[in-house]
Amino acid sequence: MKKILIPSLLGLALSGQAFAATDAELLRAEIEAMKGHMSQLEEKMNRLQEENQSLKVNQQKLAAAPAASSSAAESGIAPEVKKVAETLEFSGVVEIGAYAGRNYTGGNYSDINVDTAAAAVTAQLSDYSSAEISLLYEEDSTDLEVDTASISFEKEGNPFSLQVGQAYLPFGMFTTSLVNDTLVLEIAETRETAAIAGVSSDNGFLAQTYVFNGDMDHDAASSNTLENWGARLAWETEEAGLGLDYINNIADSNGIGDYIDDNCDPITAGVDYDQWLRGEVGAFILHGHVQMGPVTLIGEALRSDDFSDKERLTAFTALAPVGKAPSAWQLEIDYAVSILGRDYTLATAWQESDDALFLELPKRRQSLGASTLLDEKTSLNLELWRDHDYGYSSGGTDDQTNNIALQLTREF
Repeated sequence: MKKILIPSLLGLALSGQAFAATDAELLRAEIEAMKGHMSQLEEKMNRLQEENQSLKVNQQKLAAAPAASSSAAESGIAPEVKKVAETLEFSGVVEIGAYAGRNYTGGNYSDINVDTAAAAVTAQLSDYSSAEISLLYEEDSTDLEVDTASISFEKEGNPFSLQVGQAYLPFGMFTTSLVNDTLVLEIAETRETAAIAGVSSDNGFLAQTYVFNGDMDHDAASSNTLENWGARLAWETEEAGLGLDYINNIADSNGIGDYIDDNCDPITAGVDYDQWLRGEVGAFILHGHVQMGPVTLIGEALRSDDFSDKERLTAFTALAPVGKAPSAWQLEIDYAVSILGRDYTLATAWQESDDALFLELPKRRQSLGASTLLDEKTSLNLELWRDHDYGYSSGGTDDQTNNIALQLTREF
């Protein structure tokens, strides 16, 4: 019995060990397989991380490229040039006008003109000084030219100012909401190379004075001296303004000076050009405006001394029949109104001149007009006007004309 039992037990033990060995091998095989899968997963994760990192690097390069390009471009600009460019300010205006009407001889006319093409650049050199240059072209009137070129000294909070160079003198305001320039401007606007000094106060008072060497000299010595001058005394606010201007020789205005230049030939006359007048012809302009709600009143009047005063006459003067004492005045009423959701300015004006036939100005002008903004920088202006010519006794036709103008203006 014992002999049989022992071998049986031994067989069972050996059989159990065999089964245990088999299970261990299977477990190890499964563990090895899992390790292989884990290794593959780790490789895939590493590849994904590498690809993600590569994408991030490329994105950073793309984002940095414009900045690097801009930096490279800026690095090519000299610091001095870049500094000046930052101080520049450009502006300009283009005015295109369409006109139709009848002249004093009964003929009809119609035309489209470039009324104004102007561009200006201003350089703010410091907090107290600036320089300006502007170009101007007016079809059938002004060839492309340097209109103004000046240096100004003025600082915020400081009441004193100084402008030196070619500029329009503070002689007349010439304010209007209509298409045509005012008759006062046609006679009095004056551009000269001058020194203009001014002082202002916080409550709107302004005093200016200026000196210049005019083109209309009255003797050989005066052609090289700063003998011409003028002044302005004014008060100006947003709602109202009043001013009085004076110039000691209105013969230097653009209108009168150009007329004399075109009609007086020193070679033909045999008289020196600088002997056209023996003395200056002074002139005053009184101007003002007041705003009362939607209504604005504008007034301006010019009065000059007598050109025919014997103390001012020379033999050469008779060759240019300038009016005895050219003068003009303007009264304008503007009304701001909204129609169908659009803002308009309606205007009416009455103007008259005297002794200004030589400048081909009307004796009297009555105007109606309307203007509106098409956008922030573009405006459309309409004017209807009637001109009355000087009478026969003054050398005119005593006729009248009806005219219309439509002007498109774009500022930039």
